[in-house]
Amino acid sequence: MPTTCALCRRSIPDERIDDPQVIQEHHLRPERRAESPTVDLCRPCHKQIHALFTNEELREDYRDHPLIASLKQ
Repeated sequence: MPTTCALCRRSIPDERIDDPQVIQEHHLRPERRAESPTVDLCRPCHKQIHALFTNEELREDYRDHPLIASLKQ
């Protein structure tokens, strides 16, 4: 069954899942990685999130943002 990026909804075929970089776990609480909820993101989305925002910005400004909250579901 294909894996879907939680942000862009891109479907990743099973045969590509063997590459560990195709789908990446994004920690919603990076300062607490061990207990942080995660979402599966495709590499371009994960890279873009971290290019645009620091971990501090993600933690303070976006942890309760509606888009991030929707990813938790």
